[in-house]
Amino acid sequence: MKHNLFLLIFSICTSLSYSQNTCLIENEFGTIFKAEKKTFGEREYLYQTVNEINTNSCFSELVKNNKTYINYLRQHFTQNINQEELLAIANPEELQLTYTKALKNDTNFTKLMKELAGTVKEENTVVKDTVSLDEILDVAVKYFSIKGITPEGYYEGKVCAGINGIKQTLDIRRPHLEAFCFSTILDHLKDETFNMYNEFVKGIKELYTLNLGMDNSEKLLRAQGAMFMFMRNNKKLSELLQTEYENKKGSLPFILKIK
Repeated sequence: MKHNLFLLIFSICTSLSYSQNTCLIENEFGTIFKAEKKTFGEREYLYQTVNEINTNSCFSELVKNNKTYINYLRQHFTQNINQEELLAIANPEELQLTYTKALKNDTNFTKLMKELAGTVKEENTVVKDTVSLDEILDVAVKYFSIKGITPEGYYEGKVCAGINGIKQTLDIRRPHLEAFCFSTILDHLKDETFNMYNEFVKGIKELYTLNLGMDNSEKLLRAQGAMFMFMRNNKKLSELLQTEYENKKGSLPFILKIK
């Protein structure tokens, strides 16, 4: 009887220990993140992707539903990725192992991934920030960029291309808000309901109704500011951000407070 009880306790403890070890997001980095060498013309570069993981993983749905979000964190908040060093590795398996190790050793990136992963674990201890819609919009509008003015006087605009608007206007970076806004806009860029691309085009058309100056550098700054304000007051963008939050709030490490 004592022997059977010991085996039962041992089995439970082993099971719990195994569960705790396998339900760590950093243990999944090697599957979630992949790096491989690609060539474009004569140039060799490191191609990095976010991949869905085994359905048995406790993070399977999280990764599946947030690939763009996670890729944004990887692209903009990793510091340990030495591309030259990785490109010098000939063996694909060794390349992947070295890449995974670099991600795990990146304390800031691992912290962000743990914050995201903590929202789906039963023992969730993540302390979520509370943010307002104004705060989210202040980040979201920065992904609608006026990049330049052509010799003919036309505005050149891009959506979700680079983060210059973020770096130049926000003194404090908020990685999860950035990733949420970026992925929400990009994932709904040309859908039937919200179509952020069409809303951006409307904004550019509005710019042509204003005389923003003769000097192109000054005109560009004014045009960018006007675009930020146009998107700040855009009802579809506001509705999209609120709808996406409601759909994904269980796996987001912040709380949106609506007045």
